Amino acid sequence: MLTGFPKKTYERMQFLAQTNESHFNIFILIIAILLTLVWIFLWLKQELQIAHALRIGLLVSL
Repeated sequence: MLTGFPKKTYERMQFLAQTNESHFNIFILIIAILLTLVWIFLWLKQELQIAHALRIGLLVSL
């Protein structure tokens, strides 16, 4: 949105925000990226635990 492209979306966001100024904060970007990485890590950890539990369950049932 900071680049003004696509134009219609940029105009709509400016209207909804009720401001004409756009600014970029690298600190907020870094926090967002870190939180996303933590979220992905926790999700993968849970998926691996479920898969491991299923494998153990299948081995025990044989």
